Amino acid sequence: MKATLNSLIDDITTWHYRRNLIKGSTDKDQFHKLIQECAELSDNMCKGKDIRDDIGDILVVLINIAERNKLTLQECAQVAYDDIKHRKGRMVDGVFVKEADWPTEGRIDAIGQNGGDGAHYDKVAQTGAYD
Repeated sequence: MKATLNSLIDDITTWHYRRNLIKGSTDKDQFHKLIQECAELSDNMCKGKDIRDDIGDILVVLINIAERNKLTLQECAQVAYDDIKHRKGRMVDGVFVKEADWPTEGRIDAIGQNGGDGAHYDKVAQTGAYD
């Protein structure tokens, strides 16, 4: 029988304590580990490989950071969801740009960002609409 998410989080937290990764590490160290795991995810996504282990490794590090800060993934997810649930925005080059970040004038990108020359974004400043 597969474990529940809550029991896996408990097991991972215990694993961290048994290996002294809570008191014997720092948020900075764990953040560096998180970035390393994110890079591995990126690499495997680009190569079309299975990414389940990479996502799991990221969760393991996030559980560590949450535990050391006396937070739970539940409350962090709730705070994030409460922040985004009514957010409006548009997709730009495959990325959601929240309405609050839309430009009021001028360009929003540096020339060459996303392989473009910025012309796409000039239209946004003139019309207020993304293509």
